[in-house]
Amino acid sequence: PGVYLNGAEGPDVLSSYTTIYLREEIQAEAIAKNIGSYARFLDLAAEVSGDWINYSKLASDSEIPKETIRRFYSILEETLIAFRVPPFRSKKSHRRVSQRDRILFFDLGVRNAVLGLHRSELGPTEKGKLFEHWFLLQCLYFIRSQKKDWKLMSYRTDGGAEVDLIVDLGKKYLAVECKYGKIVSEVQMRGLRSFEEIANKPVEKWVVYQGESSQTFTMGERAVPYRDFLLKILPEY
Repeated sequence: PGVYLNGAEGPDVLSSYTTIYLREEIQAEAIAKNIGSYARFLDLAAEVSGDWINYSKLASDSEIPKETIRRFYSILEETLIAFRVPPFRSKKSHRRVSQRDRILFFDLGVRNAVLGLHRSELGPTEKGKLFEHWFLLQCLYFIRSQKKDWKLMSYRTDGGAEVDLIVDLGKKYLAVECKYGKIVSEVQMRGLRSFEEIANKPVEKWVVYQGESSQTFTMGERAVPYRDFLLKILPEY
């Protein structure tokens, strides 16, 4: 909040943080011995933060061995710079479900500062990606602050069906899809319905978006403004 409320000086604080802590202190402590590789990795990790991680592609793009990339990601987790959202695993499904993790930087301002985007106006595509990233972080922080014994996962099939967030409440799942737009349609329910078909317990299907009204779709999915979900719906569980 201090960075956000600090007006013109906020971007300078973010720049200093990424330079002094992320790039220098971690390396100085010899957590990452290969400084050149770590610097390249940090930029790439910020760029793909929130995506489903393809270690082989990252290794190819960065020319860093895959196992080194895995070790660097472990460093980010150990230093609380990033959080891992594991994939949903089911023995029930015959379709191919992706087993890739999603790894999130803990703060979007820091992520943007690593990439040099914190002083720039972002385009619609980038804003959509960051909205989803931000929403996942809010759910994660809520669960941690309230000491909920819930598990977070994500779902993606090789056929392209996706659910951004699966919350395992124990007796049932919350399946949540994030949409940056202000309109939600029936065709956007594909991922939620795909997940419900393979789930091994009841599923509540939600879409959060930037519109102002709530909607219910033909197979029970509910679309709500993201503020309502975070401030009213999630705390009720």
